[in-house]
Amino acid sequence: MAPLRQILREVTSLPAEQQAALLAGDVETMGSFYAADAILLPPGMARAEGIDAIRSSFQQLLSPGN
Repeated sequence: MAPLRQILREVTSLPAEQQAALLAGDVETMGSFYAADAILLPPGMARAEGIDAIRSSFQQLLSPGN
């Protein structure tokens, strides 16, 4: 089992990593934060099931005009 400090560091750094990936438009990294069977419910968009669909949703969200 990982030491508690390491676990806490990883958990608290995740939001910063997600924000950096989102601001960079890095849909590959954004997809990596989700499990293979994850479901994303983006507002105003169709439900996205699985990593490929989630990456596609982020691509749509980050495309010009959105």
